[in-house]
Amino acid sequence: MSLHKLCPVPHDITFSGEVFPVPKSVNIQICNPQLEKRLTLIAERLDSDLPEICGISTNGGYPISLSLGESVGKPEGYCLKIEEGRSRIVAEDFNGLQHGCQTMLQLFALNDGEIEACE
Repeated sequence: MSLHKLCPVPHDITFSGEVFPVPKSVNIQICNPQLEKRLTLIAERLDSDLPEICGISTNGGYPISLSLGESVGKPEGYCLKIEEGRSRIVAEDFNGLQHGCQTMLQLFALNDGEIEACE
């Protein structure tokens, strides 16, 4: 996958070579109960964007965990890990989490039904 197709462009991304089908159904998980109100806004956005942009149901299945407040090195930064069994987005702040979600949505949408594991 060409990174120039992604916006915002990730600072760094490593693809593992392991390719698997894009999940047909996901379960969005909030990992910071104390920040649930802020994370719920992003989770609700994913809940509407995944079916519309990627054709992915949000009725359960493949776990996508969202975590806010963990150090990733810079403001608006994020770490995204996509594996066959789950995806995880960790960010220092709200904007970073939004950027990570956008990157994940694009990776799911731009790969013709398959995705390569990455972080």
